[in-house]
Amino acid sequence: MENVFSNQRSISAFLKEDNSAEIQLIRNPQTGKIFFSTSQGTTGRVSTKVDKLNASLYVSQFSPEDGNASLMLHTSDHTNVVDTFSL
Repeated sequence: MENVFSNQRSISAFLKEDNSAEIQLIRNPQTGKIFFSTSQGTTGRVSTKVDKLNASLYVSQFSPEDGNASLMLHTSDHTNVVDTFSL
């Protein structure tokens, strides 16, 4: 089984969908891992590639190999896209 990302949307679209005005990155003091929390209380994982909030980030439904599905804040390279061609 592999990690799967689905329902990818921009961080702006996610915040609108969540009816949130704000998103924060928070460090768990016990584990040192960073997670996100919105002003509506929605939480999720944060990719280790994310070090600062910006408009180029995405939020997806993330289904990891361990089976504990959650939301994931990530950069654009965490998609299922193998290749892209643009004009």
